[in-house]
Amino acid sequence: MKVPTNLILLATAAATATFPALGSADSLVSSEVMALLYQDSENAPPPPAPPTEAESPDRWYAAAALGATFLLDTQIKSNDGPKFKFNTGIGLNLGVGYILTKSWAIEVRSGILWNEIDQYQGSSQGVTVSGGDGRIYQVPLMFSGIYSIPLSEKFSVGLKAGVGVQWTNFNVDNIRAVSAAGTDFVSYDNTSASFRWEVGIQLAHQIAHNIRIGGGFIFSGTSSVDIGSPTINGNTISFVSDDLEPLYNFSLGFGVNIAF
Repeated sequence: MKVPTNLILLATAAATATFPALGSADSLVSSEVMALLYQDSENAPPPPAPPTEAESPDRWYAAAALGATFLLDTQIKSNDGPKFKFNTGIGLNLGVGYILTKSWAIEVRSGILWNEIDQYQGSSQGVTVSGGDGRIYQVPLMFSGIYSIPLSEKFSVGLKAGVGVQWTNFNVDNIRAVSAAGTDFVSYDNTSASFRWEVGIQLAHQIAHNIRIGGGFIFSGTSSVDIGSPTINGNTISFVSDDLEPLYNFSLGFGVNIAF
């Protein structure tokens, strides 16, 4: 068993004080003991270093958010004029993140954005369209980076940017198309993938050592969206494939992050 250095020093000091009349040989032994103690302290291993940020706990976290999504008007690329208008929808996303430093984190998230189609209305090339019942589902898979700016001990602002892929299911029917030749009814039903990007800002509040709540907004966009072939009066025009202009979403939501 190794005797602590401070106890050896106290014992040595007590021996010297108790026997002050000891000769030079005892003084020599005392000097040798002190030299050994000094050498032992120099050879002692250094204390362990504190854990690095990567070794610290609570680096990983789960995230969830729920809110409203506003899908901006869009149109079919080959039919300039009429526009699809959408009702306010609901967005839900789940994900996992990793804290790189006090300022930076990365996330992978997926979810769903759902909007009802309000109407398709306008005129182009002698055809007037109106009506339209249906919905659009957007399912993104995003990789994002977040830069956090502390406001106080408990509050911070995060700036977010990400890229990924989005699957879009576009389903609409009962579009009424009126022309000189008569009235036709048009519908679309297709699922396709497109590129997606997003930027946003969020306010976070630390309510426990491993829990943060907050809210914010995200503005996102896609590349053009393939909505497939139109079905006119029950007949699918398979040699035609239409694309929507890029979809732009403005989302407001409330979320929670739980570190683990």
